[in-house]
Amino acid sequence: AEVQLGTTRVFAVVSATLVTPYAEKPSEGMVAVDLTASPMADSSYEPNRWNEEMREARAVLQRALIRSRAVDTEALCVVNGQLAWSVRIDLKVLDNGGSIIDCACLAATLALRH
Repeated sequence: AEVQLGTTRVFAVVSATLVTPYAEKPSEGMVAVDLTASPMADSSYEPNRWNEEMREARAVLQRALIRSRAVDTEALCVVNGQLAWSVRIDLKVLDNGGSIIDCACLAATLALRH
């Protein structure tokens, strides 16, 4: 899914694989969020600053998607303690006009629902 809010554009892709669940959460699947930005996304691109911003935004998105139950991790369990889905949400900032977190959250949600 590609979402544009103002001049900010984010592209999202969701993939899933079957894995062994974590021992401390045997009845839950996993959700991972990866957020990266194209160097062309912002004219003031600085690798170190961007990496820190992306790391912070990724953490916010991960918490938001899990706490909001946008993905029900218990529903991702196939066989308790043996098999569960691991869902990966890859987000790429194509253009940065501000509000990256809002745009990325919407893109992730739309990609999950597709």
